Amino acid sequence: MNSRWRFGPVAASILAGFIGAGVIDALVTIGRASGPSSPLSVLALSVGLYGVAGLVAAVVLGFLAAGVLRAIPGGGAGLVGPVPDNQRRDRQVATALLAGALAAVAFAIAAALGHKVVVRPMQSDS
Repeated sequence: MNSRWRFGPVAASILAGFIGAGVIDALVTIGRASGPSSPLSVLALSVGLYGVAGLVAAVVLGFLAAGVLRAIPGGGAGLVGPVPDNQRRDRQVATALLAGALAAVAFAIAAALGHKVVVRPMQSDS
């Protein structure tokens, strides 16, 4: 399999979801329109806007999927086929997951403290 297209299904499904949401949004907008509206213009605008957002999200999530698979010791091939008893790899993966969880907690605490120290004093109580 060509590595360039390996994450194509991830990106394609995200793009299809956004375009489907654009079509649904266009149908709802046309259905709720009280005055004269051009259904083709509404459809083009809605699918275009959702399509661009879907394209950006598809590229970003495709890269994230590639990063996740590259972060796994042994790569994606280590996830399929017979599972070898590899204590070292299991410890590496568990350590990486715990480190990621702790980093998320640390970022959440830092954001909460930053909000309390910087943002909250600027809020008007009246």
